[in-house]
Amino acid sequence: MKKQLYMSGVPQSTIDMWRVEVEALPLRKRAKWSKSCRDDYGVYRLTRYYNGHFQVKVRPCTGKGEVRLPESGWAPVIAHDGIVHRIQLVDSYGEDVVAEIEATRGESIGDDPAKRCQFHPKYQRVLEASFQGGVAASDDAVRRMMVENSTGNHYRNKTISVPTSPGQPVRA
Repeated sequence: MKKQLYMSGVPQSTIDMWRVEVEALPLRKRAKWSKSCRDDYGVYRLTRYYNGHFQVKVRPCTGKGEVRLPESGWAPVIAHDGIVHRIQLVDSYGEDVVAEIEATRGESIGDDPAKRCQFHPKYQRVLEASFQGGVAASDDAVRRMMVENSTGNHYRNKTISVPTSPGQPVRA
């Protein structure tokens, strides 16, 4: 299995804030908790509370074919400096995928803190800003990444009429 599993990372303070919101709800309403959040590319995605942890809705075009996406459409959300738990992977990808990974690696996926998740290289400076300056610095780093990725060509699609000889239809 060459492709890595897709997971979304957020600061631990965000997960703590979501957990406080969820725990304030009655038990019957916790399963219906969801929140619309903006990812690092400026796209709003739905986050939900499921089976004691958080998951994010994944669009089919996420990762551009470089990562393995969950069949259910919901990927695990983990803290930047946290670890992924086996139950999160099972809930998102299924028992057979997790068993395949464990067979390939020759060890079980546990809650070992020494085995932290790897993030995309472009995202490393967001992590560093988060560790040094907290959530505000992380937000600024994300905004800088979005500006760098922006082409500046949005909202400039204008139709131009091409001059034609008399009696000919106008071309747009």
